[in-house]
Amino acid sequence: MTEQLRARIAAALHEQGPQLRASLRALLSSLLEPSGVPPRCAADHRMSSAQALEDSEARFRALVDSAPDAIVVLDVDLDRFVDVNEHACRLFKLSRAELLAIGPQALSPARQCDGLPSFGVERGHVERALAGGRPVFEWLHCDAEGHQFPCEVRFIRLPSSDRRLIRASIVDITARRRADMLAHGERRILELIAAGAPLDRTLQALTQVIEQLNPELQAAVMVMNRAATHLELAAPGTLAGPLRKALERLPLGVDGASCGAAASLGRQVLVRDIAQDPLWGELRSVALEAGLRAACSTPVLTSGDRVQGTLVVFLPNPRSPSTDELDLINRLTQLAGIALRRKQDEHALRASETRFRALFDNVVDGVFQATLDGDWLSVNPALTDMLGYTSLEELREVGKLSEFFADPRERERLMAELQDNGRVRNFEYQLRRRNGDVIVVLENSRVVQDEHENVAYYEGTMTDITERKRAERALFNEKERAEVTLKSIGDAVVTTDADGHVEYLNPVAEQLSGWERRHAEGEPIDRVVRLANEETGEPIENPVLRCLGEQRVIGLTDNVVLIARDGTRIPVQDSAAPIQDRTGQVIGAVMVFHDVSRERQLHRKLSYYASHDSLTGLINRREFEERVSACLRLAQQSPADAHTLLYLDLDQFKVVNDTCGHSAGDLLLRQLSELLQSHVRANDALADYLGLELVRREGEG
Repeated sequence: MTEQLRARIAAALHEQGPQLRASLRALLSSLLEPSGVPPRCAADHRMSSAQALEDSEARFRALVDSAPDAIVVLDVDLDRFVDVNEHACRLFKLSRAELLAIGPQALSPARQCDGLPSFGVERGHVERALAGGRPVFEWLHCDAEGHQFPCEVRFIRLPSSDRRLIRASIVDITARRRADMLAHGERRILELIAAGAPLDRTLQALTQVIEQLNPELQAAVMVMNRAATHLELAAPGTLAGPLRKALERLPLGVDGASCGAAASLGRQVLVRDIAQDPLWGELRSVALEAGLRAACSTPVLTSGDRVQGTLVVFLPNPRSPSTDELDLINRLTQLAGIALRRKQDEHALRASETRFRALFDNVVDGVFQATLDGDWLSVNPALTDMLGYTSLEELREVGKLSEFFADPRERERLMAELQDNGRVRNFEYQLRRRNGDVIVVLENSRVVQDEHENVAYYEGTMTDITERKRAERALFNEKERAEVTLKSIGDAVVTTDADGHVEYLNPVAEQLSGWERRHAEGEPIDRVVRLANEETGEPIENPVLRCLGEQRVIGLTDNVVLIARDGTRIPVQDSAAPIQDRTGQVIGAVMVFHDVSRERQLHRKLSYYASHDSLTGLINRREFEERVSACLRLAQQSPADAHTLLYLDLDQFKVVNDTCGHSAGDLLLRQLSELLQSHVRANDALADYLGLELVRREGEG
């Protein structure tokens, strides 16, 4: 409390004390000595009244002291407080006796927030309260230490027979005013962000909010450059010129003071004393000359927690920021992140618009927007060129979009599908070009609605597929010819994809395999074309699988049979070759095979008669000599193996032929051969050697 204020309170107590005591005695006498009452009854009545008065005063005092607001009772005529509660004493930092000795003028500064004098100006608050009103207003008060703070004051007149008393409830609204200022500052920053204001202006407004809420603080915002190599000063706040120049460009890391360290580490860096902290090495003198002793640097983060800058707040004293100051710094750092992210989004949007504009102008497909009635809204150069024009204006001069359709019924079908489904996919129709040529186009489009869900227009793309249609027709004709050829040839043909699944069978392949084409498509080749060894019956790997694996032509041996779907075994000869595209990539395989039952049967007969006598069925001389040579080679290699050669000659066989005829001789030879064959072992050989019979027995004996 100032000495002047204490002297004023002491003088008031000295001057007004006797009068106050006399007034209280008169009031108590009038209450405790009613007229016309006997002395004994009067004494009892005085005691009862005194007790009631004490109880009422105690209740009133308890009610006033427990109230959450500071409460004072003002005697308007005396311009002095006649009662106060404990909250009022704490609010103004004065004792109860000191408050009761003064009035409102002692607790008010010379001027209010509106710039007018606190007293001497007609404000009407007291008059309205005395008239029965309950005025509520804001008032700037000061405490015993001279600190000023805004308050909300409520006046209510108290009932009194001889005095004009007003009860005032006083609430310190410093925190509320601070919150309102912060909310107003945040709204202003968000409005700047929403309006697309320049980034430096938005960030400068952010530093102003900090400095207005706490005039002791000074703030600045540093922004990371695009290459993320250093920080640049984007909003200097009210920093002094030399310090502002020193902060224009700071490297990342410890060489960039607390700002560069915070950006490098990605966390808040507090410097309690710039004069002692090594982070402010080269910049220490500049900061101290500006009267700044402490700093708090907070990284500004955007999406993905990427550091895009720092918010640095300087303090005039070597200390750490208070909790309220840290809360303020963190809140405004978030706003700085929003501002930076918005600018990044704007840059990305402009870059995206540039890319899409380039795509719109340079895409080979025609892109358009039109109303449902067919009015052109916009087209890209590819569409105007497709129709033989040079600009949108020329298209509009010709007429609506419907004027370009070769068949108006196709336009009707297109619009009907658009209205029913809201989009069309791969809708094919014909358009007429400027020179009269008809082109085939493929349209993909969708309906665009306005905010009321009404159709505004439709947009889409047109692709000129005239050349594609010609190629498709040529390909179709070629495919027809190929299928006719495959159906006409006598060999079975099966094609597969790169995984060995059947794609096509010609009629011969269907007949041999027992599979219809519609059932075989998509099945593995080794299920449709089952191959086995003709002699052993063991399954054989399908040549298509080997062909796809080795990427070369694969043929099979002669002793292969095809096992048809019904189990029939058909001797076949086959081969498989890879199918390659224009780049040499294997995209499938083709297998060609044919029935060799007749050829294989004839081959077996020829082979048999080449080594056997046609009359007796015994091996002939050539085969016999080859077997004898083999036995001799075995004997040379293994002397322990024994072989026996028996030579038999038929006596008087010529007499049989001459007397009975050659038929009888042939019959005799066959019977004799069968008799001898039945008495030899399985590993023995019986041969006809120039009409003579000889037996070779292998093994012992």
